[in-house]
Amino acid sequence: MLLGGKLDLPDQTNLEEVNAAANQVAQEQGFAAYIPTSSKISFNVNKSIMYMVDLLMAKNVHL
Repeated sequence: MLLGGKLDLPDQTNLEEVNAAANQVAQEQGFAAYIPTSSKISFNVNKSIMYMVDLLMAKNVHL
């Protein structure tokens, strides 16, 4: 899983380009997903954690 941070920054002019490039990198590198996040405003933080848990549970991984 590839997480993009700093989504809360005021300059969002090229956000679509950044997200598209990050999605492409995630696919090329075989990551499960790309999720843009911001811990400052709690955007997609829980979603990314739950996504990881779901992936681990689906693969029956025991930590």
